Amino acid sequence: MKPTTYAVILAGGIGRRFKPFQQSKPLFPIQGSTLIGRNVEKLLAAGIKDIVIVTNPADEVLLRPLFFDTKTVRLVIQANPYGMANALLSVENIVGEGAMLVLNAADQVEQSLFDEMASCMKKHQAFVVGRQQKTYFNGGYLVVKNSILQSIVEKPGEGKQPSDLVNLVFHYFPVASVFIGLIKKQKSESDDHYEQALNKMAKTTAFAVIKYKGYWQPVKYPWDILTLSQALLESELKPKIETRQIAKSAIIDKNVYLGPGVIVHEHAVIKGPSYVGPFSVIGNHAFVRQSYIGSDCVIGTGSEVARSYIGDHSWLHQNYVGDSVLESNVAMGAGSVIANFRFDEQSVFFRIDNQKMNTGKTHLGAIIASDVRIGVEVAIMPGVKIGHNSIVGPGSIVGEDIGRFTRVFVKPNLKKIPFKGTISKR
Repeated sequence: MKPTTYAVILAGGIGRRFKPFQQSKPLFPIQGSTLIGRNVEKLLAAGIKDIVIVTNPADEVLLRPLFFDTKTVRLVIQANPYGMANALLSVENIVGEGAMLVLNAADQVEQSLFDEMASCMKKHQAFVVGRQQKTYFNGGYLVVKNSILQSIVEKPGEGKQPSDLVNLVFHYFPVASVFIGLIKKQKSESDDHYEQALNKMAKTTAFAVIKYKGYWQPVKYPWDILTLSQALLESELKPKIETRQIAKSAIIDKNVYLGPGVIVHEHAVIKGPSYVGPFSVIGNHAFVRQSYIGSDCVIGTGSEVARSYIGDHSWLHQNYVGDSVLESNVAMGAGSVIANFRFDEQSVFFRIDNQKMNTGKTHLGAIIASDVRIGVEVAIMPGVKIGHNSIVGPGSIVGEDIGRFTRVFVKPNLKKIPFKGTISKR
């Protein structure tokens, strides 16, 4: 009798680098699903039916309604975010002597990789997945000899990579208890017990290396949502028009999805690939290109949205939004714009924990959390983030980050001069 193969999805972290978003990475919505939901769907499509999600207490209450079929998906609570090793210790009693595929909740790849992994698992062969990367990635790199893993080197530093194969967290262990046993033996004070255990196991177990060539998008930082959204629009969008409420003068590209109840008004233009969620409205002369628009949104008259993610229940009116993420329930007053390009044409920087980080993007607008209100005639500079439930008053020029629950208003410098004359009639 073959052992049960469990897919263990790691979703227990707190996502500190993902701020200012309110929604956690696994539950971030995109194209009718969530990041973790997309991975579950692909596991099931590949025939992998026993799924265990390691989550945190805050997300557990949100995940449970999504995966009510406990025969297929089980939830395990990781009380504290102590990393990958601790997450696997929490599922030890479930996986037992079975096989185990470990993957991150938010990282996104094509269905083809899930199918290839499922085929390899039938051979009961341990494996890891690597992908060639031309530019430096601040993560793990595979050391490979004769297509067999020798070790994984974490964050070697630019120019010091041992190979061009980046480690993707899709690791298969034919006997889960062997790997978990090695985790228990690690005594490092740093949070690398998982990596140390895997490197130790690689000395006695032949891990095959699957070289994956499709798109791969890890989600660590807020701007990763933009890169992921573009990848999904280009690779997985299923063009379809599920609404009849389209003005005759509107121009809709072929590579566009319009959900049920969508209204497209006169002279609006939607260039593909683009996704417009259910019951959203695209106003007169609005221009949407290469963007994701969630459900119940209004892209009002004269607005332009370019290469952006607009979350559910957001609305615009005569705005420009380029290369930006609006999480959900964000409103922008008439005439407000988001700048997405520096005059010196250099990369845009972003602040995380008061440290400036180079995003590597020359085009990046604003990252705006949920429940934000932007007044009329506001100018928001590249790389600015605005926290949850904040208000930016009219006429403001926003060149620095705004925290959560913050009110920003500019006092107009009005010079009041008495006027004793009369206004003539025309």
